[in-house]
This record gives sequence, structure tokens and C-alpha cells, in this order.
Amino acid sequence: MKKIISWIFCWFILHLAATATEISDDKSTIDTSVPVLKATTRIGVFNATFSWKIENIHLFDFGTRNDIRYLSGPTLTAIDQTNNKKVYTIICKINPDWTSERQYNRYNNNKNYRLTKYKVVCDFSIPPIKIEYKYVVNGTTYDGQMIEKSYLNLIDTVEIIVKAFYYTTNESKQSTILFSSPIFDRKPNTLGEDLLKLFKKDSDSQFVIDCAGEEILAYKPIMQARSSTFNKLLSNGTDRLRIEDFSPKIVKKVVEFCNNDTIEDYENEETNIFVMAFTYGIQSLLTYASKEMVKNANIENAVTRFKFAHFYHEEPLKKWFFEYIIQNFVEVSKTTAFKTLDPELYKPILEELLKQKKII
Repeated sequence: MKKIISWIFCWFILHLAATATEISDDKSTIDTSVPVLKATTRIGVFNATFSWKIENIHLFDFGTRNDIRYLSGPTLTAIDQTNNKKVYTIICKINPDWTSERQYNRYNNNKNYRLTKYKVVCDFSIPPIKIEYKYVVNGTTYDGQMIEKSYLNLIDTVEIIVKAFYYTTNESKQSTILFSSPIFDRKPNTLGEDLLKLFKKDSDSQFVIDCAGEEILAYKPIMQARSSTFNKLLSNGTDRLRIEDFSPKIVKKVVEFCNNDTIEDYENEETNIFVMAFTYGIQSLLTYASKEMVKNANIENAVTRFKFAHFYHEEPLKKWFFEYIIQNFVEVSKTTAFKTLDPELYKPILEELLKQKKII
């Protein structure tokens, strides 16, 4: 019996080993790496200014209307040092432009052609996305490809300026292997969280805010650090303060911000929270509540919050709502609140609208 059990045990071990070998030979089950190619393309614009001066152009023989000759220039080169020293070249030439002058008399009806303009034509090694042509005669700059011959005296020098714009692309690539791994989701405590734990254990750091029959627990070091007003009120060592000008709901949210640097749910009370922050000198909460007011801005409340920011001398918030009103003036001007604007606030809006030619 023992011999049979030994054989069965050996068979089980061998079968387990064979199974393990099959699993290990199957690379698809253990190789969880995934090849990834990361690429970044940065698009820019390179502009090159080419210049070609021609002296005594009147001495060149441009031929006739039926036998035209062209004046070819040198190869001009620009190098983009920021894009692997990429080279751009152009070759300019001057084409004569002949104007017909028909003469009539009783014996003939002939056309005479006169050279009145020169046309600048350029061949580009790389086609640009935009080209600007200019030419300079006696210190005066003219736009365009057509050079008026009448602008040139016999001794004049003409400078042809060609400004070409090119797209540039810079690419960076990175090959890497990503491996699957378990998620490590443990987050370290912040300094604020550790301090809160400390204050909760220290009764001397705690005080109570009486508000409309409710007792709201807060921490002296935090409120003193956050608020200049609380710092004065708590400086005498009191353990209890009364707040009557704000509801318990607002006070709790202000204490929540002071403890956590955030408010989980404003419940559309951002203006009242701002007012308490203003009253008690909590500067960081003023900024935080201002961002919430901007986040919830709309056509209907834009003017009201613009007036609100003006009243509390919050210039960054006032400026933001001013620009919001300007950008959405047609819709905002139809609201009831807009009609309540004082001249002091309406005048700069009107001036800005006139400046931007949004109204005439």
C-alpha cells in the first residue's frame, strides 16, 4: 500500500513539474511587456530674408517683345540653425514687362511695345508657405513683385528683398517597454493632515465658535495662521467666540477651508464665503472663493458679480468680470442687472466697447 501511495505521489510531482514547464514555455502568459513608441512633433515657422542689389540695371539688355532676355541673380542661401542647420536657397531673376502702345494713322495700325516694369521671379529650393516681395530705391521701400522703371534714374541702385516663411517640424521619438505592475495607492499624509491629528489630541489648541445656537469646533493655531482677525480675537487665550453675522453653514465651510485648503461643496454659497473671508481677513480663501465665482460665471450673474467685486475692491475678480462682460456684451446687455449699472461702472465698459469698435 505504501508503495502505491509513493508511486501516486511521484506521479503527482512529475505532472505538476510538466505543467509548470508548459506554463513557463508559454511566453504569452508571463511576458506582459508592451512595446511603446512615444513621439512628439513640434511645428514652428522659420522666416528668411533674402536681399539682392542691382546697380546700373538700365545697362542690361532685356531684348525685345519677341526676343526677351532675363537678368538672373546669384543663389541666395539661408540656414536654420535651430533645425539641424537646414538650408534654404532661392535664385531670383528679373523679367521685363512690356507695355503695348497702339498707334493709329491712316496708313497703318501698328503696336509699339515699351519696357515699363520689371517683374521679380524667384525659384525656391523648398516651397515657402508665404512670400513677401519688396524693393528699395533711393531709401524708399515699395511693396510687390513689379518694379516700376519710372522710379529708377540712370545711376540708381535697386535692392530686391524677398521674405520667405517656412514650416518647420522637430520630432523626438522614444522607444520604451512598459511592464505591468500592481498599483501602489498609499498616499502620504500632508502636513495639514498631521497637524490636524495633533490638534485633535490637544484640548488647549481647540476653541468653540457659537453661531445661531450651534457650537462649531475649530483650532486656534490654524485659525490664527489663516486669519488676521481670528489671530487678534484669540490672542487673549479665550476658548469661545461668538459669530452672529454669518450662518452656521457659512462658518463651517470657512473652517473647513482653513483646515483642509479646500471646500468639498460650495452649495452655491461662494459669495457669502467670500464675504466672511473678507470680514475676517482670510486672504487665501478670498482667492479660492474668487475662482469659484469665476467658475460659475454666466450671462445672468456677470453684472451682479462685477458690482460685487467692485464693492469689495477685489481688482483681479473685477477685471475678470469686466472682460467677460465685454466679450459677451450683446447677451449681457439684455439682462435686468445690466440696466442697474451705475455710471461709474458703465462708463469704462462703454469706453472699452468703443475702443474695440464693438459699438459705433
